[in-house]
Amino acid sequence: LLLAIGWRLRSSGLAVQGLHPDEPQHLQWLEQTVRDGRPSGRLYPAGFFRVVRPIRSLAFLVHKQIAYAHYRTGLTDRPDANPFPDRLFLRRLNVMLSVLMIVLLFLFGFLLTRSFPAALVAATLWTFNPIAIEHAHYATPDTMAVFFLATTLVLWAFALRTGHPGGFLFGCLTAALATGTKFGLVIL
Repeated sequence: LLLAIGWRLRSSGLAVQGLHPDEPQHLQWLEQTVRDGRPSGRLYPAGFFRVVRPIRSLAFLVHKQIAYAHYRTGLTDRPDANPFPDRLFLRRLNVMLSVLMIVLLFLFGFLLTRSFPAALVAATLWTFNPIAIEHAHYATPDTMAVFFLATTLVLWAFALRTGHPGGFLFGCLTAALATGTKFGLVIL
């Protein structure tokens, strides 16, 4: 139920233009990364754009296959050449990451406390967090950075709870991804 509510809160109004002043610059950097392999211009962590590039390619490929299947079965009169703009793609990606955070925070709460009610409270607080809902609507790297940070915390809590070194090592990898997405997370 929390996942459905979280999805609904985060996905309504995604097509509205100009929700965040940084979106045009981020969209330009994504286009540069797709074209040249990295964004150009001022200093900015390129990790977000490098992580997004293969996800974007996969999403476009899946959309192209679905559109072609619709064309072949007669549901449409021609395949859709331009599936969706990058702004909508990034916003949808942020919605998915923010909804996955509900699961991550449930796991984190459970790993820390071994209490189902405490885990449910953690997931519920994230589901209805107005800042998380707001940022899921933007085509910016903030949601991905928090997603990688939460993944890091879950993996480290798992490593502490079980003594398994893999949780710590994979947590370090996701901490690096978080830092590469937003420089402000360098404190990790």
